[in-house]
Order: sequence, then structure tokens, then C-alpha cells
Amino acid sequence: MQYFSTQRCAEVEIDLNTASLEALNDAYTSLLEMSDSRGAYPGSKAWLKAKPHADKLAELIAARPEVEAYRKQVAAEKRAARLEGRDIYGM
Repeated sequence: MQYFSTQRCAEVEIDLNTASLEALNDAYTSLLEMSDSRGAYPGSKAWLKAKPHADKLAELIAARPEVEAYRKQVAAEKRAARLEGRDIYGM
């Protein structure tokens, strides 16, 4: 799969079957960002521009569904680190 990496600002080619979770996460993030039509009406210019990226994102998720679990795990770890040692209940 070929996509434009918004992190590296370059075209990147990855093999969905052998790519690492970090590479898949970069692809997921880039495709998610580029597939956002910002609520544009289906068939509009903005929607048509975002549609190919949304299709690639769906292909990525279908081929490697574990990337979403990885993203949730990373977010949970960051959240736990940010809240560590804080009294969030005010007691």
C-alpha cells in the first residue's frame, strides 16, 4: 500500500502483511487525517478528495485489525502516565 505520510512528509510504500505496528500506526494516522472531509456532503469536491484515503484506511483496517487495538493501548498508556499520582476525585 502506498500513502503520503503526514509525519515524514513523503510518499511511503508498506506491505500490509509484514509491516510493524509502528509503521501501520503512521499509515493509519496519515490516512485518517487525509480522509477527513470535515462533514462535507457526499459527492462534493471535499468528499471526493477524501474518499480515496478513506478507502485505503478501510483496506488497512480490514487487513490488519490489530492496529486499532494497538492505538487504543498506546492512548491508554499515555493517559495513565499523564494521570499517574494525581488525585482525580479530589479526596
